[in-house]
Amino acid sequence: MIKILKASAGSGKTFQLAKTYIRLLLQDPDPQAYRHILAVTFTNKATEEMKSRILKELHLLSTDPGKSQYYSDFVPSLFPSADMLKAKAQNVLLGILHDYGAFAVSTIDRFFQQTLKAFSREIGQFASYQVELDKESLVTESVDRILDALTEDDKSLLNWLSDSMMDQLEQGNKPNLEGSLTDMAKRLKSDEHRTVIEEHGIDERKTYSKENLSKMKKRFRDVMIAFSKEMKVAVNMVEDAFRQCGVSPSDTSRNFLGSVLDKFAAWDGKSDVPKLTSSFRQKAGNFDSWFRSAEQPRYACHESILVPPVANFVQTHDNGIKAYNTAKTLLGQVNGLGIAAELYDAFQDLLKEKNVLSIDDSNMILKNIIDGSDTPFIYEKLGVRFEHFLLDEFQDTSRVQWENFRPLIANSNAGGFENLLVGDVKQSIYRWRGSDWKLMAKEVGEQFPRAEEDSLDGNWRSLGNIVEFNTSFFRHAASELDRLYGDKAPIPVSVIYGNSEGKEGEGQLVMSEEESKGCVEAIFCGGDEQDGFILKTIRKVLDSGARPGDIAVLVRRNEEGSNIAAFLMENGIDVVSDDSLGLKSSSVVRKLVSLISSVKNPDDTIGSYLARNAGIDASGIVYHSLPDLCEQLVRIIRNNEDEASFDEETLYIQAFMDYVQDHVAMNGNSLDPFLKAWDGDDPKISSPADMDAVRVITIHKAKGLEFPYVIFPYSEKVELFRSDKTWTVPSVKGTPLEGMGDVAFD
Repeated sequence: MIKILKASAGSGKTFQLAKTYIRLLLQDPDPQAYRHILAVTFTNKATEEMKSRILKELHLLSTDPGKSQYYSDFVPSLFPSADMLKAKAQNVLLGILHDYGAFAVSTIDRFFQQTLKAFSREIGQFASYQVELDKESLVTESVDRILDALTEDDKSLLNWLSDSMMDQLEQGNKPNLEGSLTDMAKRLKSDEHRTVIEEHGIDERKTYSKENLSKMKKRFRDVMIAFSKEMKVAVNMVEDAFRQCGVSPSDTSRNFLGSVLDKFAAWDGKSDVPKLTSSFRQKAGNFDSWFRSAEQPRYACHESILVPPVANFVQTHDNGIKAYNTAKTLLGQVNGLGIAAELYDAFQDLLKEKNVLSIDDSNMILKNIIDGSDTPFIYEKLGVRFEHFLLDEFQDTSRVQWENFRPLIANSNAGGFENLLVGDVKQSIYRWRGSDWKLMAKEVGEQFPRAEEDSLDGNWRSLGNIVEFNTSFFRHAASELDRLYGDKAPIPVSVIYGNSEGKEGEGQLVMSEEESKGCVEAIFCGGDEQDGFILKTIRKVLDSGARPGDIAVLVRRNEEGSNIAAFLMENGIDVVSDDSLGLKSSSVVRKLVSLISSVKNPDDTIGSYLARNAGIDASGIVYHSLPDLCEQLVRIIRNNEDEASFDEETLYIQAFMDYVQDHVAMNGNSLDPFLKAWDGDDPKISSPADMDAVRVITIHKAKGLEFPYVIFPYSEKVELFRSDKTWTVPSVKGTPLEGMGDVAFD
């Protein structure tokens, strides 16, 4: 059985997921049932919360069942008495605690990595390989290696890069070889590109070969030149017709025709094509509006001569503009595609050298392994057979991740086991990671027609006035979006933002006993006044008895968060933000890195100054590894620092040592690569749970968190629409580009 549970924020999704997990444990006669249930969440924080909730409730059920939130769900439906429930819960809890490693509650990425480890031999990796989260750094290093390795013997690549620079200059662009290549390389290594390539069966080596791309460049230029010539001919035909009649295009009303013809006459065939506006088209199609009313009778006799060439001019433009713009856009991308072969080789060499696997690539590799494989074979490689799958935050699942899960869930469903998919389409905000809300909204139900769909309509988290405000606001916003989208949206927005059953305009039910409590205050002011209102609001909340840790300031971008945090600290408000959580904000960590630099390079001015003040002879330090060096330097710094101030930096120092260990595991103990990696990285620490300070946090990172008081400034900067580049295979049938074959462009 597959159950799809759609529920909004605060409606008890985690509660239901934990209850389902515990029920499956208690009703199964197998004392090791936890080995066959997989619960998947989206973040490490959610994983820990889920584990804690399950263990806490099992502890209550095993000691004092009546105090558990789930007692009434299990007695008498599962157990006739509390004593029987208590005995079963004790056995289950002891089993989990004595076999905690088999307690399968994890993030979706961790589960896939564990699965992929089992297939390390099939993918040609050592079982000890590491997973690299920062794919962009691998891509950037790959491009650097390609450029650094260039010699005079690499004539093919050198000629290609030279031609690329000339093309950029001809198109009026500022040439930036490394930047443009790196940008294209990142897009070539994206999941979206890989998906399109597989969908259309494109042979990248052949399609992106320099020979094939050179032919495409010629084809694109030919299309652009042909259109330019056709437009010149069309312009000349219009001008000839006007000369024949002894009239000038500039004589038209407000020079509507002459101004357009002048633009096309001056057009170089490479820059953007002058636009034909709707008002121009309207006039061009109505000869009676070409000239001023008083002069119209004078020109009426020329209508049969003047109208056809103008109509031909518009028709020529409309017939060729799409192909021209497509050719121009693709021509700008062809140059970057020319390093595809070198990029793949350099990228694979880098992965093997470091013995790492990119986390994004691992999902696609696993998909290719699972595709067409028998599910029992997958379980055999895993060493465990999961019978039940519980997926939380399903709206954040990407299409590739779902394709990896689907055969396992299908096999479980065929075996009569229970599966639960929990999510809320409205909270699908991880589009940059490939999340596809349409899976939750309709596609899973179409793939499993017998799946049971249910919903949770109550809100247990927010107070009545807040729920009422959200309901009315999003009802109005959804109707406006439906008006803008029209029939283009796959699902009406008003349905998505209705209640969880999809009824338009309906919101959540308030489950709090304090239905009339809560406050939403909307303040309209100038942009330069908002910081002052933030400070005023925080002080008002603090004066009412709230703690600083109860307050969150939500921002859309990190830059806004940095500015707000700095402003609040200047005015005496304790703040914790992403900037303050960065390792580089720690004075001890900065000293530590400077001392490491002085060990590598005694001539380093800052490092040498700190070393002298600390009484360190950099040239005399003997160390066996980078972590060993760091530990020695930490002890030296501690002896020279005030003990209290040093202890305040403990979290940063521990996080720094973890960063060092992770770097060494993949890159070795050499100081140069470490210092270079540190210079280009911005590692963070997790926010301490007991930190009593106002939290400045981005909307994305606030997902799943809750605060008694929330301030949301600069809301006018939140973009309703954002155009993202998407890989696609252009449809060129019936155009001058027909026959170029399937090629993916961004």
